[in-house]
Amino acid sequence: MAIWPISISTVICRSKPLDEALKAIAAVGIRYVEIFPGHTSALVEEDYRALLTELDLQIGTIHLPFAGMDITNPDHKERQRVLAALAEIIAVAPRYQVPVIILHPNSYPRVDTKKEFDQRQDIFMDSIAWLMGYARGANVRFAVENMIGPRGTRFGSVADEVIEWVKEQDSPLFGVCIDTTHGILNGEDMERAILEAGDLLIAIHASDNVPGKHLHAMLGRGDVDWPGVTSALRQVNYQGLFTMEIYETDAWEADLAIARTRAEEVILRGSSGLEESHYARISADM
Repeated sequence: MAIWPISISTVICRSKPLDEALKAIAAVGIRYVEIFPGHTSALVEEDYRALLTELDLQIGTIHLPFAGMDITNPDHKERQRVLAALAEIIAVAPRYQVPVIILHPNSYPRVDTKKEFDQRQDIFMDSIAWLMGYARGANVRFAVENMIGPRGTRFGSVADEVIEWVKEQDSPLFGVCIDTTHGILNGEDMERAILEAGDLLIAIHASDNVPGKHLHAMLGRGDVDWPGVTSALRQVNYQGLFTMEIYETDAWEADLAIARTRAEEVILRGSSGLEESHYARISADM
């Protein structure tokens, strides 16, 4: 049975300084971490290698910032500012031996016309071409993540668009990141998406959700079919980390320990334990 290393995004303690977040994650026995966008500036400005070694913690993935940092922004000057900032983050990946960078293909909510959609796509391709040089220099791969939104209003709003784009690039620099919360919001079949991605799948953002609420909740508290997801991951021989992307709550320290337990249940027990879990499902009217 495939057993993936458990990782968690520092978004679960997003309001805390990065050193505090890393210590808390290591304290519950999680050995891999994803650096969420709000912590990437700290990663660039300071050297955390000694702390990571002390904690026996490895940065598995870095999530590039996206809020207010759209690589498809039509404003050339603003876009260049964004690309330069992203390049700085990519450049520190070798310092921490990080092999995978999570990339949102855009940050706009939606477009109103096909013309604007196509224009944004042209800009996206230009930005990608510019970033590829930095990826090669840092020896990293981009895991392009599925987004949210009706098909045709935002590129990557459904997983198959991202998968097809990565296939078309036919480059070892690109892979796919499947986000289960985004899939639920789009009404997608995550098992099918994983099977379609196949060996292009190099990252996963695991969290639970219910339709209409962007929650990134604890595993087992929503509509994600975890036995189906893990079955699909095994079928494609997924070799990456099982990274949970769970939003911060007031009980974030307790959530860290719960998150590890839930990941172990999902990975090791399949469907066993899900129905017996004491974690309540999220109410659809929250």
